[in-house]
Amino acid sequence: MLRNPVWCYTSGWCSAMFAEGDLAVISIKKLTSMKVKSSKKSRSDLANSLSAHLKSFGEKYEDIVICPTCLGEFSVKADQEKFSAGHILPEVAGGQEWTFICRSCNSRFGEKQDKWFGEYLHILNIPTGTFLDAKTKNKYISINGEVVRGDISVRDDGSVEVFVPIDRNPPGKVKSIPKGPKLELSFKPVLIDHENEIEIGYITAAYLIWFHEIGYNWVFQSSLDVVRKQILECDRSLNGAKVIDLDFDKSPVEGVGAVLQSDTLYPCCVVVDKLVVIGKQE
Repeated sequence: MLRNPVWCYTSGWCSAMFAEGDLAVISIKKLTSMKVKSSKKSRSDLANSLSAHLKSFGEKYEDIVICPTCLGEFSVKADQEKFSAGHILPEVAGGQEWTFICRSCNSRFGEKQDKWFGEYLHILNIPTGTFLDAKTKNKYISINGEVVRGDISVRDDGSVEVFVPIDRNPPGKVKSIPKGPKLELSFKPVLIDHENEIEIGYITAAYLIWFHEIGYNWVFQSSLDVVRKQILECDRSLNGAKVIDLDFDKSPVEGVGAVLQSDTLYPCCVVVDKLVVIGKQE
């Protein structure tokens, strides 16, 4: 829970939006547009702007910028090669909005949550998307009970295509597939094994959106330490933030807000089709 929620007094807030279980979403601030193309100059300009804001917390922050996720301190002038544009939503899924994070954090996220979060959003962006549209697919499929190396894809006309290369299977394997009037296919989507990374992707996006909106007033909340640990360790089991499914594929309003649960106010963020509630809920 925020100790000095300055965001309560900013403009652009909507009234009550919806209820989800025992959570009442009481206000949402529409996401401020930040679709400025990332470049060395734009990253430097943002770092200078953040540094000026940071200085308001004390002279010790003169010409310093802090990564919002790892809290590493960097010189605005000497460490520009360590600056990076952290995309709120992965670029692979069409994400354009970005904010400042250090290069180390950006690389870490790219290898973990961003990869799988991006693949999930890629499917979500397809009107009739299914696991068959995933970019990373299981190398093995079952055809009439026989497990072989192969691929299942959907053609433009909606029909399903099965490709089983003979040279990628043991000799005689393809011929051993039981024949019959019916073709029973089954496979395990790779994304199922990465639900943790997908969920942390939502939490990371929500955290960075809040940072974009109110800067270091957000980062300096000590109650967010566990959320940052969730993000950096890519571990949803840590009780820092939770992701809640909404009853629509894409929310009409995306942005930061507040929820009320058991008379306690928590910051939240609507990210695409999920509500991310930030803070340890009892």
